[in-house]
Amino acid sequence: NLYAAIIVDTGGFRYSNSSPEALRIASHLVEAGAKPWSISKEIYENKPYRSMKLLGLSLATLERKNSVAWISTTDSMFKKTGATPGNCEDFVDFPRKVKGVEVAVFFRYNGTNAYKVSLRSKGKINVQKIAKSFDGGGHAPAAGCRVTGSLKEVQDKILKAIKKEMKK
Repeated sequence: NLYAAIIVDTGGFRYSNSSPEALRIASHLVEAGAKPWSISKEIYENKPYRSMKLLGLSLATLERKNSVAWISTTDSMFKKTGATPGNCEDFVDFPRKVKGVEVAVFFRYNGTNAYKVSLRSKGKINVQKIAKSFDGGGHAPAAGCRVTGSLKEVQDKILKAIKKEMKK
């Protein structure tokens, strides 16, 4: 569904890629029969119960240092809730909502001694550069990578890289 793809990619027209062209295309799709309410409800209001339980545990890990905020999931959280990695794809959006935060990070348990790291920027910091330094990729405002180590070690590595990028 093209309308759904536009909504997801633009964050419901909240992100910097919400161009006049994207809005025009969405308008034409609605005129052609796309149902914004039904599509948005399916995307944003259709989370499995286990995903919401995992989100609660993850939000309890919320930390902030200056303009960087982060949350994480651990193996025990996945086991406790029965959730899967696919149940937490949007978790990085939550620390991004904290007032004054420029960079949001989500550390997701990804197997023994490894974490998938999702990075989001509100525009001032190019998080793609950070992810790339860990053999990851993405775009300036949204990127990710996989980092080995304990949760503490991975957090330290990523936060150090963010601090370095912020000084540039």
